[in-house]
Amino acid sequence: MFSTEYYREIKNAFDRQMALLDQRYQELQNSQSENGKNESGAAQYGDHMPELSGQLLFEKKEEIMDTLARCTEDEAQALTFLYSAMPVSDLLDYPASLFLSYAKHGVFLWNQGAFAGRVPEKLFANYVLHYRINNEDIADTRGFFHDRIKEAVDLNAASSGTMYDTAKDVNYWCAREATYRSTDGRTQNPRTMYGTAAGRCGEESTFAVTALRSIGIPARQIYAPLWTHCDDNHAWVELWCDGKWYFLGACEPEEELNRGWFTGPAYRAVMLHSRWFGKDAPEDRQVGPKGMAKVLNHMERYAHTVELEVKVEDENGSPVPNAKVDFQVLNHGSFGSVAVVYTGSEGADCGIARLTTGFGDLYISVSAEAGGSLGTDLTGGKIPGNILYGETMVSPGSIGNTGEKASSGSMESAGETDGKGGDGTVRCKVVLKSVPECWEGWKDLDMHAPEAGSLYEGELTAAQQETGNKRLTQAAEYRQKKNESFYNEREAERVLGRFDEKEREEVKEILHKAHSNMGEIVRFLEWDGDCFLPAGCRTASAGQDSSSTAHGGRRNGLNGNDGWKLRVLNTLSEKDYWDVKADILIDCCINAFAYAEDVPEDIFYSFLLCPRVSLEMLRPCRIALKKYWEEYTDSGVKKMLEQNPGCLPELADKWIISVKDQEYEDLITSSLGCLRGGMGSRYSKKVFCVNLYRALGIPARLNHFDGRVEYYKDGKFVSSDGEEKSSSLTLCADGTLKLSDWEHFSLEHFEENGFRRMGLWEQLTHMEDNVLELQVTPGIYRIVTTNRRKNGDQMARVAMFALQKGQSRKMTVSMRETPVKDMLTHIQVEDFALKAMDGERDAGMLSDLSDGGKALFLWLGVTREPTEHILNELYDMREEFSSLKAPVYAILKAPEDLENVTLHRTLEALPEIHTVMDDFGDNYRRLAQTVGQEPGKLPLAVILNGQQECIYSDAGYNVGLADMLYKILV
Repeated sequence: MFSTEYYREIKNAFDRQMALLDQRYQELQNSQSENGKNESGAAQYGDHMPELSGQLLFEKKEEIMDTLARCTEDEAQALTFLYSAMPVSDLLDYPASLFLSYAKHGVFLWNQGAFAGRVPEKLFANYVLHYRINNEDIADTRGFFHDRIKEAVDLNAASSGTMYDTAKDVNYWCAREATYRSTDGRTQNPRTMYGTAAGRCGEESTFAVTALRSIGIPARQIYAPLWTHCDDNHAWVELWCDGKWYFLGACEPEEELNRGWFTGPAYRAVMLHSRWFGKDAPEDRQVGPKGMAKVLNHMERYAHTVELEVKVEDENGSPVPNAKVDFQVLNHGSFGSVAVVYTGSEGADCGIARLTTGFGDLYISVSAEAGGSLGTDLTGGKIPGNILYGETMVSPGSIGNTGEKASSGSMESAGETDGKGGDGTVRCKVVLKSVPECWEGWKDLDMHAPEAGSLYEGELTAAQQETGNKRLTQAAEYRQKKNESFYNEREAERVLGRFDEKEREEVKEILHKAHSNMGEIVRFLEWDGDCFLPAGCRTASAGQDSSSTAHGGRRNGLNGNDGWKLRVLNTLSEKDYWDVKADILIDCCINAFAYAEDVPEDIFYSFLLCPRVSLEMLRPCRIALKKYWEEYTDSGVKKMLEQNPGCLPELADKWIISVKDQEYEDLITSSLGCLRGGMGSRYSKKVFCVNLYRALGIPARLNHFDGRVEYYKDGKFVSSDGEEKSSSLTLCADGTLKLSDWEHFSLEHFEENGFRRMGLWEQLTHMEDNVLELQVTPGIYRIVTTNRRKNGDQMARVAMFALQKGQSRKMTVSMRETPVKDMLTHIQVEDFALKAMDGERDAGMLSDLSDGGKALFLWLGVTREPTEHILNELYDMREEFSSLKAPVYAILKAPEDLENVTLHRTLEALPEIHTVMDDFGDNYRRLAQTVGQEPGKLPLAVILNGQQECIYSDAGYNVGLADMLYKILV
């Protein structure tokens, strides 16, 4: 299959991967022989978990080698490549049979696919054969997608045509199968998305890349980690067609490639990247490593760029090698990472980090460990010993060819900008110190976004637009019928009768939300779990009053009726309904029932039975974890945990090691995967600990506030690391913002590699009068507030301070304001009529609809992501918009647009919004041009006053638009 030279590279990488397993197996063997001995060598306790991990790892390697031995030569080469380019978490979590399926389909495409012989081997291996796209769960998708695409796209004709035209057709297939919908941060796999017909942009792009790879077209996901000009991120697809890379919007097809609403935002980005999992060197420019993967830089395809060079020194002026340089932007009220580069360690590169980036401002956070173990900082909090840290800001866009120093506000105390050298490189220096510098009060900071523009211009012809609109309409109609087919009335009726009237409505809603996974929810609801319930909770026998059974017969609602199953389902997110398996729920229930009579009801469901810990992929594990614990630990270890549950993370550190250079840090290794080899990331170990706590009947959680593992004891949650929240912090808003406005405000805590945003969702529920009282651990904290100007620039305010052990501090939080009047225009516009929803009658002229005052007109591109964003924002701000006196008009192209799920939800929540129609023709185009917006860029928001003047307009993708519109309309 592969050339001799290339396969030699692959085989060498595979051998190194297998050697890692051998090395880890030997370490586990040695650990077992040394385990449980005190300093004198005497036996201390019997912990045989390393023995278990070694045994499971040995079996895993045998499984891999046995699978390879049964392959044909081509299949063996393909499978060898997959294992050579695989994060260790995937190796531990998925069976070899799954990867063999990918290998078999890859061999088919290489030898017999529509584009066999047209793709170079390295591109084929990494962008067709490889199974992983980003951080999605891995399922058997390629053959499944290929068979369905060939029903809609003539692959026989494609083999003699262009990959370009076939790629367009595949994207129309994607659009008929799925569309954009905002969801949580866990990435569903493409097979699940096929069954839900919806997903966020990261899932749409994973879906489209899978579709293209499944027919042999090389493809990859391009990711903008964070925008600079608005609060969000985005992902799309690049594909290789007959020797050239193109891009497209996933599930957003057009009649030509290299088109998409995101080209303007991409021009204003500071980082656009993809992942390369192979061990061979890619052709594209690299940002740096991300564990075992390489991050590739694609900025130059979308924007004008600048070379940035960061020199990192200690306080003595010596270069610091291997320092972590984290390039950040302000997004959603916090500094967020867009790229990480490590400084060089040798020669002229020692202490130097380089990045090709856009012309927006960057905040640079640098950390390095100078050695030492966990120590205590000046506040009494725990930090890594001898950590070095520094930060600065650089403004490439404000440095001219003269080398004039960038303006970087007042946050540059830890670094300096040298300016632009003769080679066009922007240089800056960061000096590392032992702890971050704190100050009294607030400092103001201006962060500038790159100017608007695009490297891709040009309009489709009228004929192309007509063809595209027709195909999109057909795709939407197909998708609508598909959505309607998910709910199976007969299956639903089998289980709905088990519930009372109120519960029945809740269960019915969950069954609708489950889409094609409804069958798994039904299977759980039909499961007879009665025999597993504690004796006092089982159904009362004939003639016996259930209320008289032991413990009242109703402990935690487990009274033999099925209402408790609804409680179980209510612990899950909506996305969990899309892919959770009944076996997972049953595993958690059987394990938890044994402890039902010992735990308060709210704690029992949410923190002991609940399958979910974080954003991990759910798998059955609780029964197995408990079984392994009982079999592989002796009474001494069990007693140790019983007396001090906080010792579990320390035990887990002995069982499970992190192998950072063999991991992909965006993945969470399953809890059984961690045991299956004693390897897992630091975060995976946290999830493992919570799962093991729950398996052993100890309620536990990952605290959203500070990310710590906590267990429930004596009526409260206790941090497993033993660090007490002995300090208090009171936050008071001064009226310029609300503390619940997370897009404008963040609280961050300094940890080992920099500042980490703290999750305040739970704490905000206890806030009174915009005052938030927090119990925190001693340490260094940072508060950031930000307000965004219309041009995308941000006005930030930052405070950094230390909290000593036992200290209390009160901070008044304020946000810099931009007067609304400074954003208003007065542009006279032409008057024209909009149509009623029947398409026949006039709804009225713009001037009539304004009714002599302010009015908002929104031209919507239904199903397109920018429009979905504004609809979601209107829904989130439904209370504010329902209080407005100014009328709001949602302008649609066709009555069928009303069937869109997101629009329907928004109109249901805001019945005050009027729906009207327009042909989006000459009147719309003239209006867009008159108010300074690009025709065709939707949504178009126009606020008119009583004098037929546009006082505000915006178009396209702009997160936070609803808030701005409200401020002007109110």
